[in-house]
Amino acid sequence: MELKANNFFCIQIFLFVLGKKVTIYVNGKETFKGTYFPNVFTTANGTFSLGVNWWDKPYKGPIDELRIYRGSIAAEDIFELAQTK
Repeated sequence: MELKANNFFCIQIFLFVLGKKVTIYVNGKETFKGTYFPNVFTTANGTFSLGVNWWDKPYKGPIDELRIYRGSIAAEDIFELAQTK
């Protein structure tokens, strides 16, 4: 999926840490679902980065909102959150 410059995108990433699963939504639509996400939240020295990975240049741009939820969110609620700008 290509994200074009100068456009607003709602990117939502949901991690199911115990099962090492990750689901990514762009503008309320599921675009990726995978497993084997590293379990970085279970120790005091785990590393999780936002806007960067180990092999590409870091993201340069604004992140206007960050929400962290404890627990799962229904797909309908994810879509609704993406529509609220």
